[in-house]
Amino acid sequence: MAKKDKINKEELVDEEIVYEEEIIKGSSSSQAPLTFFEKYKNIIFGVAAVVAVGFIGYMWFNSNREEKTVEANDAMVRAVMYFEADSTRLALEGDGQNSGFLDIIDDFGGTAPGNLANYYAGICYLKRGQIEQAIEYLEDFSKGDDMVAASAYASLGYAYEELQEFEKAASFYEKASRLPEENGSTTPFYLMDAARNYESAGDNGKALEIYQKIKKKFPLSDEGQKVDKYIARLES
Repeated sequence: MAKKDKINKEELVDEEIVYEEEIIKGSSSSQAPLTFFEKYKNIIFGVAAVVAVGFIGYMWFNSNREEKTVEANDAMVRAVMYFEADSTRLALEGDGQNSGFLDIIDDFGGTAPGNLANYYAGICYLKRGQIEQAIEYLEDFSKGDDMVAASAYASLGYAYEELQEFEKAASFYEKASRLPEENGSTTPFYLMDAARNYESAGDNGKALEIYQKIKKKFPLSDEGQKVDKYIARLES
């Protein structure tokens, strides 16, 4: 059975579902998590822009390469455009003439674009608030060690945080913090998410360890300049 058939089509309603409810999870942490797209919009759409340009360049310079991969790239360009236009329904299902991510996964699953469609499908479902479906597709996405993988791990972290599986969420945020390599921009950003979830899981020792790492290794980052109050609270 095609994977998309497992999704209840009634969940893919015509109107866009905007998931804007802010949920505060766990009372042990003083950090109130933002909604997914409030916090990660710049990262996710930055990834989408890079990917779209990459597909267009691939098709231009490699039109004589493996036909199936070129066809998959072509389909992905249109789906990513719908994704960037904030239409999750068209991005997932297509528009009747162009395939959406779900069809691309089914039709081109053995290609790199078919794999990447799992990432985008997962993000679409996160935006719709359909957490279980998001996890399914994000976990099926074969991850490397680049910024797309980091975004996928962070997205899984967010999804499991929504399910209040805080320890699992923290582990995914930590994975995201190490990709593509530790740096002063995204690493402390994701580490703060990891620490918050360790606090929510009741592992204050691990949370304190991460806060101290941020202070020591990334003191000039936004997170590094705010982390003292979290350290003080856990050390008191």
